[in-house]
Amino acid sequence: MRLLVLGLGAIGQRHVRAARRVKPGIEVLALRSKKGLGYYIDDKLDAKETTSIARELGIYETESRDVASQFKATHILDSRIPSVHLKRLGGLSDKKSMILVEKPLSCLRLECVERLATEEGLDKKRIFVGYHLLGSSSVKRLREELSCHRVRRYHLIHNEHIGYFQSFRTVESMHEAKMSLSGGIQYSFSHGLQLVNSLFGAPKLVGRDSSAKAMRKLIGTDIFPTEHLALQHTEKGQEVYGRVDLAFDSHEPRFQLLVYCVDATFVVNFVDNCVSKWSGHKRVHEVCYPKETKVKLLEKQMQRFLDLQNLLT
Repeated sequence: MRLLVLGLGAIGQRHVRAARRVKPGIEVLALRSKKGLGYYIDDKLDAKETTSIARELGIYETESRDVASQFKATHILDSRIPSVHLKRLGGLSDKKSMILVEKPLSCLRLECVERLATEEGLDKKRIFVGYHLLGSSSVKRLREELSCHRVRRYHLIHNEHIGYFQSFRTVESMHEAKMSLSGGIQYSFSHGLQLVNSLFGAPKLVGRDSSAKAMRKLIGTDIFPTEHLALQHTEKGQEVYGRVDLAFDSHEPRFQLLVYCVDATFVVNFVDNCVSKWSGHKRVHEVCYPKETKVKLLEKQMQRFLDLQNLLT
């Protein structure tokens, strides 16, 4: 089993570690530009400078597409920035290669993935979209609850502290790193958008308020923007409105999804991994599951992805 990884930023590194934990004998090769992130980022999102990310991970890396093509990968992980997902993959995979695309932000709709697959000469049946929360116990329970309720609106709140940004020495270097990583704000937007997309269908952006302009101008210390989105979903036969609030400077993590139905409200607390049902201001019931860290959820995702080849060949 051979895994080719495109990009070795924070997401790529975490997936490599997950793959090696669930498949200790797997061969891993990274195809990346040396202009990329020069920091090794651990599972706690802390970072340290390094001259070789590949050496820290215990894998090989190359800048040559020819070398990557000769690797004959059985599985390919595309962890590059969303705007280039699936681009130029045709020469790197054969007809049996399985492809995992990590959290696409620029391509939320299924037909978009199909179009890119056709353009690149890829088998769409072997392309999978990764998002670790889709395998969480709380999301599965929410799906079951919503199957018999009509949804009107939701509110997604995601406050997180991205520790590795603190490792950059200057505001300017942090700003450049955020841009080269497709921006930290996109990191969490992809999480939030992929979640509501899976629940309610692809969203339409109807409003946005952001402090990103202040970040781009590097005014003061406002380098962690907040984002507020207003979304509308109409794909799954019902009209659903949503609000997404994101912040990256919070030392008190909060990750909640509130879903307002006609006759009930559901609250998912991802930090505690609990789902509760409310009627007005009264909690009807609550179900809590063992906490699932991102590390464990990524391992579960990689296990399913790496086992897929045996199912389809």
